[in-house]
Amino acid sequence: MNLTIFLLICIALMIAISSLQSLYPTFLKSIGMYNIYYTFYFKLAIILFMLNLISCTVSLILKTKRLFEVPTKAQKNFKFKNPENKKDHLKQLLKIKRLFFYEKNNIILVHKHPIRKFAVYFIHLSILVIAIGALITSFFGFRGMVVLNKNEPTNTVYLLNSHTTTLPFYIESKGFIVEYYKKGSIPKEYKTTGLILDKNKKILFSIRVNHPFKYNGIWFYQSSYMPDKSKTFINITVNNKSSKLYLHKLKKIGNITLYLKNLQHYNSQFVSNLYVFTSKGYASGWLFENQSVNVASNSIHFLSAHETFVSLISASKDPGSYIILIGFILLGLSSFLILLPYKRKTYAIIQK
Repeated sequence: MNLTIFLLICIALMIAISSLQSLYPTFLKSIGMYNIYYTFYFKLAIILFMLNLISCTVSLILKTKRLFEVPTKAQKNFKFKNPENKKDHLKQLLKIKRLFFYEKNNIILVHKHPIRKFAVYFIHLSILVIAIGALITSFFGFRGMVVLNKNEPTNTVYLLNSHTTTLPFYIESKGFIVEYYKKGSIPKEYKTTGLILDKNKKILFSIRVNHPFKYNGIWFYQSSYMPDKSKTFINITVNNKSSKLYLHKLKKIGNITLYLKNLQHYNSQFVSNLYVFTSKGYASGWLFENQSVNVASNSIHFLSAHETFVSLISASKDPGSYIILIGFILLGLSSFLILLPYKRKTYAIIQK
């Protein structure tokens, strides 16, 4: 029991540590405790806990067996004035009260709700089923991110522990849409549409926030998105000369150098965070679509923008989830057995 408590504390600490991975990812990765559910430490703790739980359960069998053995001495004497059929009379009374009984050498062992003594075995079994489910997920499951560039099929999943795994099929993005509120720059909704490419099969899918997609036991969630730097640009004119300025890429135009640091939506308009470098220094600021600015005698006009996104899809495989669910259902049902009142008495049948 002491070892069981110790292992439970270890598992609880690991679960607590997993809640800190968004705050201290670098430190947890350095000690091998990032994405704790798939680490060697978690698997070892679960295996040791299961072995210890089985050992504890086996050690209880002998004690439980003794409760159902008819003793040589009785707690009470059952006396009858009429000696005829005294055993049958007692048995009939016990049946009326719905009690379970066993007879040996004129001693009757009586149980009230004997299943109550098996509650601990059902609870242990439930916990064991939950642990098996967790172990199956730890060994055969994963959780990571799929980076979807438009029209570029991929089967690579970037796991949270900086490793990668591959899907048994390919997933391809055919389009990504972001809808914004009319005021402000907060996205209202974003979704990805595309194809699952599995051998000769092509399966259409659509994923948006809070509306996942499941295929071949793997859940896909619309997690986030980021701009595709190589395909996101703005059309500008510098001193009436047209040019394209790509995101995060320096471009020299005339006697100045331009750099597009950011591109966003604000009040249904594009707005660009523009840096302008001159021989005397640099200037920066936000420039709205169809707006002009003069910097070092250069007229810069923001004409339009072309925005392309990379969709970030969360991929999760949890093969032990249904087993864990069954375990919790069993645990709930088993817990009700503890509420049953248990009584054990022995009667010696004596002729008066």
